[in-house]
Amino acid sequence: MKEEKLIHIKLVNSEAVQAKRDFLGAQAETLVIARTIKTYGKLRNEELKSKAKLYRKLKELKTNLNKLNQTLPKIEIPKILNDTIQEQHSTIKKIQEPQIEKTIAKAKKPKPSDSLEQQLQEIQDRLNSLE
Repeated sequence: MKEEKLIHIKLVNSEAVQAKRDFLGAQAETLVIARTIKTYGKLRNEELKSKAKLYRKLKELKTNLNKLNQTLPKIEIPKILNDTIQEQHSTIKKIQEPQIEKTIAKAKKPKPSDSLEQQLQEIQDRLNSLE
């Protein structure tokens, strides 16, 4: 077996503290990234479930509308009434669009994991103690 020569490096106290601070900062950033990835995964699952539920409801609505159209009698609407109905539909759409955006903005954000929060808090406390 070859003998290995060990090399020792002496660090000044300020360099050691700075290296430790950098290491703890990197750990904190890693935990923040892990928390973000975990939150993204939960949100993505919720999104997929919501999309599937919406798809089922739309499919059900389509079949119900088709049944309703088959059962209701056909009537002819005069041209004057048809124009006013179209105007009413366009104003309703203009009113509903901002309401939908407000509803989306009010969606709840999921709470981050406690263990990640605790680890992040510990690292921040250790960083503050080094200063």
